[in-house]
Amino acid sequence: MDSIHYLSLLVFMFVSTITPGPNVVMVTASGANFGIKRTLPHLFGIAVGCYIIMVLEALGINQLFAEFPSIPLLIKIVGTLYLTWLGLKLFRKGKPEKQTSRSRPLYLRESVLLQFLNPKGWILTLTVMSGYTIQGNDYWLSVLIVSSIYAWSGTFTSGVWMVLGSQVAKVMRDEKHWRLFNGTMGLLTMACAVMLWTGI
Repeated sequence: MDSIHYLSLLVFMFVSTITPGPNVVMVTASGANFGIKRTLPHLFGIAVGCYIIMVLEALGINQLFAEFPSIPLLIKIVGTLYLTWLGLKLFRKGKPEKQTSRSRPLYLRESVLLQFLNPKGWILTLTVMSGYTIQGNDYWLSVLIVSSIYAWSGTFTSGVWMVLGSQVAKVMRDEKHWRLFNGTMGLLTMACAVMLWTGI
């Protein structure tokens, strides 16, 4: 497989992941509220979750989904509830220094969980696995290369939004601005939950 093939994957992943979705919205809000350093576990959790899902795809987990269609439905239901809960928490946030001591960014494990509960992430990984891996002796090598491009391109684009969020925080001075920002991010997160069912 030549470098052009992988370059096309990189372009595809950049276009697919730079647009707003659960990861983008959450890391943007986290970058603004908690800063870059405290958001890094959330960011790296995206990469870890993507790697795990890609390996499961390579091992044929979709056959299990085909045999038991209730599993994807359960993922969608739990994903909807989780995103709605995260969105509501974010919607209620005010200025960072006025947030409670319990307010914190997602841990790495929670970020990994978020990848598992995003049905669109599963669909995207299936598209990438079926379109960019090769069969035969080099299959697992191609899985490693493709999953690395997939995971780290998504992490990079989410990281761009995280940095953007941290910069936005510098221009928001009062409680009103923070309420507007966090309220918008919370609504967008809940909109992502709705979009799981609309096919958008």
